[in-house]
Amino acid sequence: WNEAEADATNISDDVVEVMAERIHTLQPGAQDVLKIASCIGATFETSIIKNIMTEEASNEASLDRYLNTLAKQGLIIKMIRRDANHDVVQYKFSHDRIQQAAYSLLLKSEKEAMHFRIGRMLEKELSDTAPASLVFKTVDQLNRGAGCMTDRHEQIELAMLNASAAEEAYSACAFTPSTTYTQESLAILDNGVTAWRDHYTLALTLNNLLAELKYCQGNFNEAMEITQCIFKRANIFDDQFIAQKCNVKSMMLNGDFDAALTTSLRILRVLGEPLPKKPSMSAAVAGLIMTKKDIRKKSDEYISSLPPMTDERVVKCMDILAILARVTYLSGSDYFAIVIFKMIRLMLKYGHTDISPFAITSYGFLVYAILKDIKQADRFGQLGLSVASKATILRPSYIVYAYIYHWRYNVVLTLDPLITAYHEGLASGDIEFAGYSALTYNVHGFHSGQVSIQTITQGQKLCMQELTKAAKSSVSDLLRPVQQAAINLTSQCQDPVVLTGEVMDEEELLQRSTETANILLEYFLRMNVACVSYIFGDYDRASMQSLKIQDIADKFPSLYAINVQAFYDGLSSYALARTTNNHTKWIKRGRKMRKKFINWARDCPSNNTHTVLLLKAEDASLFALKSKKKREIAEQAYNAAILGATDSGFINAAAIASERAAE
Repeated sequence: WNEAEADATNISDDVVEVMAERIHTLQPGAQDVLKIASCIGATFETSIIKNIMTEEASNEASLDRYLNTLAKQGLIIKMIRRDANHDVVQYKFSHDRIQQAAYSLLLKSEKEAMHFRIGRMLEKELSDTAPASLVFKTVDQLNRGAGCMTDRHEQIELAMLNASAAEEAYSACAFTPSTTYTQESLAILDNGVTAWRDHYTLALTLNNLLAELKYCQGNFNEAMEITQCIFKRANIFDDQFIAQKCNVKSMMLNGDFDAALTTSLRILRVLGEPLPKKPSMSAAVAGLIMTKKDIRKKSDEYISSLPPMTDERVVKCMDILAILARVTYLSGSDYFAIVIFKMIRLMLKYGHTDISPFAITSYGFLVYAILKDIKQADRFGQLGLSVASKATILRPSYIVYAYIYHWRYNVVLTLDPLITAYHEGLASGDIEFAGYSALTYNVHGFHSGQVSIQTITQGQKLCMQELTKAAKSSVSDLLRPVQQAAINLTSQCQDPVVLTGEVMDEEELLQRSTETANILLEYFLRMNVACVSYIFGDYDRASMQSLKIQDIADKFPSLYAINVQAFYDGLSSYALARTTNNHTKWIKRGRKMRKKFINWARDCPSNNTHTVLLLKAEDASLFALKSKKKREIAEQAYNAAILGATDSGFINAAAIASERAAE
């Protein structure tokens, strides 16, 4: 049997019949071994076969003889697996077609009975310390043999086993098998009025799990439908809480921010921690003052060593506040700062939850956004990461590298942590933060030039495939503009300055951002339009896009995208000063952008000094024909900008500076 050649050959389904006929020529005992093994799986141990076969054939010598015969004929392969301090003999089928052929020799009733017997044997080995793999094997076998169960008590026990397997699979982020086990369990219960009446706790657990699984797989509408069923059946608010959380998260990722905000505020009122009915500057300032007062004399060690939060009511509040923080940030709501300050004060009063790292790092970027205190922002960013390392929480890593790190350190250094956060997010089913990490990675990599345009386009295609279940969500929409911008730069388009093509329609996406009040989506869309418009020489369009989002930029002051927008805004302004009669207006705007970079360069020279020099050169070049001194200033500034951008890893900025110097 040449497995490599067999795999490379187009084998028709007829081969199963041929193999079945060959198996029929074997001794009855050898046939039985193959039939039983085919029900166990592609790999099997002999202990189960020994217990199931007839008394005569189960003689160890007889069984060994059959196994040797099958191995000599190339139907199975003997393997030795090292387990603890002893060797375990295993066998596997030489090819899956052989297993299929052996399995086809059993009648449906025989298969069912065999799976049931195997499942019962495996079930005897189950214990509280049994490995998850044994739980899965046992449940799989019993599910296939469920037709042999006529006693309702046995069926309910199987439903409970499926529930255990579903939870094990979910904890391992194996969402597809977890969904299968959950649905199998619900089918046994006949998920309806009777199930909720007779097995309330199990029905509640399974429905909560199924809703969360649908959310993790990006099926937000299905998740919300399941939560509505839970609300009808669950007796009290505490029993509804998990579904309430899932419901709000699904609303958010479906882009329904108003509903998510309203629902979150209602839940917080029920939990006894209401927020102001309407956000206001006075409420935000009051929150900042109270929070600074509470945290001012607390050392990092003190904060890191806070005890675990034990008040379940407050734990629930923290969960909802964390979701509300994302809702209000995405929609640009003034509630955002109020929410973060509330989380910090609750944490300091009641102790840590898994949400604490998110709260600490979010407070860090608010410190920079509001007070421009990069040292304190960096302090809380690093503190959040240190707390997160104990709780293995993913989100703080994204927050630090998307909102804080680049204001003090080179943005190129964020790329590896962000791509790691993306992969970890996918693996854990955290669609939201996987998408945000991918978006930030592309913005940082695209603007710096450290990630090639080809890599952006190809990587984004793979990313969108990974997130395909969430294709209509607010997260995937945010990914589209940078991908389309990269496509426009690498292929011929009808109009390269319009982001309409393979992955999006500019007008449709802009309309969707308006309908859902997703101003972050509008910001990223117009920022990328400004980028490609400048590169392709449409300076009017580039400047118009920047002007339309200048107010939105104030809502997201910590994003590196603010830096990117200001970069192209400044360059477009100087380009218009060169090519239009309204010199004064555009020079004034260009200098305004340069002033921003001068301020940013004080805290982070590596990300901003080359842009200060480039815009200085652009300014001086406007007067180079009339002034030799201005020409020299421009030449020196262009050269310094090229050198500085190259040294800091900003390949695109160095290229633009080189082009402008040559012109």
